[in-house]
Amino acid sequence: MLTFSMPLRRTPHFDPKWMHLRATAVTMATVLGAYGCALLIEQKAGPHVDSIVQCVVIASALGRIQRVLDRTDRLLSCAVLPCAAAGGTELTTLIRHHPQVGDVVFVLAVAGSIWLRRFGLRAARVGTLVTLPLVAVLVVPGGTGAVGGHERTGWAAVMALVAVAWGRC
Repeated sequence: MLTFSMPLRRTPHFDPKWMHLRATAVTMATVLGAYGCALLIEQKAGPHVDSIVQCVVIASALGRIQRVLDRTDRLLSCAVLPCAAAGGTELTTLIRHHPQVGDVVFVLAVAGSIWLRRFGLRAARVGTLVTLPLVAVLVVPGGTGAVGGHERTGWAAVMALVAVAWGRC
C-alpha cells in the first residue's frame, strides 16, 4: 500500500541492446519516408494536405504496430488500411456536412473496431488497424479538402498504401 510518507521509487529502464532505440529509429524512418513520398505525390498529382496528414498519422502508428505482425497480418494490413482510410475520409466529409450523424457514425466505428478485438488475435490486429484512420479523422480538420466528388477518398487509400509500403521496409 502506497502512503504519502513512502518515497516514490523509480527504477531506471535500461535498453542494453538498443532494441527500443532501433525500433524508434525504424518508426521515424517510416514516418519520414512516407511523408516524403506523400509530398512528392502531392506536388505531382495534387491531393490536399489532409491526405498527407493522414499518411503521416497512419505511418507513425503503423511503425509501432508492424513490429508484432507476421507476413499474413502485413498482407491483411495492405487490404484493410486503404479501405479504412477511405472510410475515414468519407466519415470526415459526413462530419463536415452532418455533424450529429457523423459523430454517431464515428462513435459506432470506434466501438465496432474495439468490439472486433474480442474475436481472436488476428481480429484484434484488424481492429487496431481500423482504428488508425479513425484517429486521423480526429487529427485532420474536416474543411481542408475539396468539396465536390470522392477524389479525396481515392487519395486517402493511395496514401494509406504509401504508409503501408514504408511500414514494410
